[in-house]
Amino acid sequence: MAQKVATPLIQVDPDVFTRFIQENDGAVREILLRELEDILIQGCMDVYGNNQTRIAEALGVNRGTLRTRMKELGYIGDTGL
Repeated sequence: MAQKVATPLIQVDPDVFTRFIQENDGAVREILLRELEDILIQGCMDVYGNNQTRIAEALGVNRGTLRTRMKELGYIGDTGL
């Protein structure tokens, strides 16, 4: 079991969050998960550079899944890094 983080990593202004929900009704989860994936991949790239194997290990996904998400988010093209 993962250890609980004592201080939340993500802090959101309640008014901004409420407005976001109202403006994106029906797509809130999809938008937030995509943004979170983007933040996670970018953070891992900052730590591990372009080492996709290490990034995939850190995120707990296989390298193929990581490459698919990186392509969808625009980090790599069809030819790779």
